[in-house]
Amino acid sequence: MQGYVPQSPDTDPDAERIQIERLREMTYADRFALLESLVQMSDQLSRAGIRLRYPDADEREIGLRAAALRLPPEVMRSVYGWDPDREGL
Repeated sequence: MQGYVPQSPDTDPDAERIQIERLREMTYADRFALLESLVQMSDQLSRAGIRLRYPDADEREIGLRAAALRLPPEVMRSVYGWDPDREGL
């Protein structure tokens, strides 16, 4: 693999090659399932961090703060009535 530049500097090129091969072998359904699990994990991590920063927050507030991490402030204000600039993230 002369001249190959890894996508991640901390990953061995041979390991990365195997990872890319496995991804290419996946069906679209498998790729979607992988994506869905990564999105769920990201949401769970976001909510865990919010719970640490706001231990008294109820589930609604946690959900709003999680949404505010992903949505523009104007959407949060107009759709949810939540002002991230005033309430924080």
